[in-house]
Amino acid sequence: MKFRFITILIYLSLSYPAFANWRCNVDRCQEYTNCSLNGVSMACSYKSGGVEYGGVDFENGEVFSIEWISEYIDNNSNLIEEPKDGYFAWVNNTKRRFSVIDNGCVQFLANSALPEFKYGMC
Repeated sequence: MKFRFITILIYLSLSYPAFANWRCNVDRCQEYTNCSLNGVSMACSYKSGGVEYGGVDFENGEVFSIEWISEYIDNNSNLIEEPKDGYFAWVNNTKRRFSVIDNGCVQFLANSALPEFKYGMC
């Protein structure tokens, strides 16, 4: 009986779609193995919907949609020099401060509505 329960539990955890959605199954997607959500390291992917839209899907099923604010992006889709008050983007419809650290790690700081998370080359 115990073996059957463990087998069912393993099957459900492997087949549950929330845990599989972080993998890239579309174009314009990049998988990362060293992302972080509230300080917990896990895999994630960044799926780009265009210059101003994207999303981060974490291995645990957490998803963040991102709308990049165009005033921080130049004509070549690169970030401009960081303003004094920092960079901001809309994450799940909440304005969030972010920074780019270590040449390719994007870090969103926690606020009252959403947790801290990092993705990219962290």
